[in-house]
Amino acid sequence: MNINDLLRRIKLNPYADFSDLPPRQKEALQAISQMIANGEGREEKRNTKRREKENLKTRRDDG
Repeated sequence: MNINDLLRRIKLNPYADFSDLPPRQKEALQAISQMIANGEGREEKRNTKRREKENLKTRRDDG
């Protein structure tokens, strides 16, 4: 199973059972699953966009 399939599986069911995966993959995907379930990914995306806007403004002000 490739990473896209695994991420799709998480998106379909954030609380899925990952017991059939290798331990390291299972641990990583459980962390991603929790982030998705908690909405942390969306929040981080918003924060990243905000930082990019601030950086662009700073560059304009300096330039």
